[in-house]
Amino acid sequence: MGECMGKRYQMLAARVPRQKAEAVRSLLQRRGVADNRYKITPHGEFVDIPLEAPLKEPGVRVVRGQYPLRRPADPLERLKELLPERPIPRHWQRIGNVIVLKLLPASDDEKALGKAYAHVLGAKTVLAYDGVRGVCREPRVRLIYGDETETVHVENGIKYKMDVARIMWCGGNKHERMRMAHVSNPAETVVDMFAGIGYFTLPMAVYSQPQIYAFELNPVAHHYLQENIRTNHVEDRVVVELGDCRNAPEGIADRVVMGYLDSIPFLEKGMRVLKDLGGVIHFHQVVPNERVGDIETNIRCLARDRGFNSAINHRRVKSYAPCITHWVFDIALS
Repeated sequence: MGECMGKRYQMLAARVPRQKAEAVRSLLQRRGVADNRYKITPHGEFVDIPLEAPLKEPGVRVVRGQYPLRRPADPLERLKELLPERPIPRHWQRIGNVIVLKLLPASDDEKALGKAYAHVLGAKTVLAYDGVRGVCREPRVRLIYGDETETVHVENGIKYKMDVARIMWCGGNKHERMRMAHVSNPAETVVDMFAGIGYFTLPMAVYSQPQIYAFELNPVAHHYLQENIRTNHVEDRVVVELGDCRNAPEGIADRVVMGYLDSIPFLEKGMRVLKDLGGVIHFHQVVPNERVGDIETNIRCLARDRGFNSAINHRRVKSYAPCITHWVFDIALS
């Protein structure tokens, strides 16, 4: 995050009086915007709390400064102490109070491993992850510690409730979810063609406040989408439809979100959903790095066939596999 300045990094921070620092830090932590990778730094009579994203909070001043990395106790070292004879997975994902590990095939001692991770990382449940399956990208997991897989994950001040054993959540998409919070405005109509539990619908509804029509095919995800809309108090901004996005009404949207990782078969429908004067499509696709130019050419050809001029920017969301990347193409059509 930010530009490296020797041993410090340039970034945004919340500057608050010392006597209010702990209360504000707790608030920012709950909202999911405090950047725990960097040290909370004294600044005269104030304290700077590094941030992951711009913040609008009454009474909190946001500044740009240079902050050193924290050096917390390494949880891997603590895990090695608890399990000295066991190879320790180096990568995990925290989703609410659930830890998801990428493990080798099932082994006799994975219950002990799950218990150790729960203890060291302060989680209630630990799952072993083995990829996704099906059109709805359902996670393949097995329970190795605890018994409750439903949780609430807080990110950027938004509450996402889900069953981690039944719903896919990708921490690597965090910055794209945070970016989408501020791309729209209250005058727009947005169609989210693959809404899931509200990955992009909720940030837009909470922060940009357009009118959103959210389509979701998976009944489980649809259930949590409805619950998350109520929990985040955006019922007046989101209309939810259980069903195939190919049935979405056409000619209604200023902006279309296509967050499925193979959106090419749906792109023409996305263009039809836009108003006749055009708009913006946020089009996600997993693409070998050398084929990004081919995807842009295909988009331009399809837009031209629909009578649109197009301007395209592509952004890297995350690495997907060696030499393969999850990209989002921001397509402006006019």
